[in-house]
Amino acid sequence: MAAVEEHHRLEDERVTRTKKINKDYESDLLCQIDHQKTNKDALKMEELREYNEGLKTEAEYQQRLKNVLSSATYASKTHPMRKTQLKITGQKLG
Repeated sequence: MAAVEEHHRLEDERVTRTKKINKDYESDLLCQIDHQKTNKDALKMEELREYNEGLKTEAEYQQRLKNVLSSATYASKTHPMRKTQLKITGQKLG
């Protein structure tokens, strides 16, 4: 009779140990999933920030280009070599 009780006790300990190992493994996997999700979210936020920064830079560039092209002094800032080429080809400045 004592051997049967000892067997049941050992079996219960084995089941308890297995459950704890499985629970720890599950917890580790959930932490890993959470960490990967956090990294993925951070990467998306960084990509969005870079995209928005690119849009802002492009808008600033377009505004500067528009200002330069609409400037009355644009023709006077033409490089001397370019002026010579324009005179040779008969094209007008600006």
